Amino acid sequence: MKRISERFREQADFGLVYIREAHTQAGAEAQWQSTINEREGITLGPARNLTEKREHADFCLRKLDLSWPAVVDTMEGAAESAYQAWPSRIYVVDRDGRIAFSSRLGEQDFRPSDFEAAVCEILSRGVSDARPH
Repeated sequence: MKRISERFREQADFGLVYIREAHTQAGAEAQWQSTINEREGITLGPARNLTEKREHADFCLRKLDLSWPAVVDTMEGAAESAYQAWPSRIYVVDRDGRIAFSSRLGEQDFRPSDFEAAVCEILSRGVSDARPH
C-alpha cells in the first residue's frame, strides 16, 4: 500500500477510514484478531468514545508509518456498515464518488497488483465530465 501510494501521491488521494480495533485485548469483545498485530503483540481495548477511537487511529497511522490522513468511523459503525468493511477492506473511489474497486476482506486476501491496476485505470480516464448525482 505504501509503495503504491508513494507512486501515485501526486495524482490521487489516499486515506485511512478507521472503523474499529482489529487487535482487541483478550477478554474484550472481538470478532477478529489481526494476525500481524497478534504477532507484534499489539493489543488495544475497544474504544469507549470518539476521542479514544481517534487515539487508536493515530496509533495505527504511526505504527504502520502512514502519511495519509485518517477519518474515524462513528461509535455506531456507520462507515463499517455502509461499506461492509470489517475486518479490513480497501476501496478505490473514482472521481464521481463511485466505488471502482473493492478488495477482499482480510489482510491475507489483499492483492497489491489488483489495487494498483484499479488506481491506474481510474487515473487513465482523466478528468470526469459526469454531472453530479
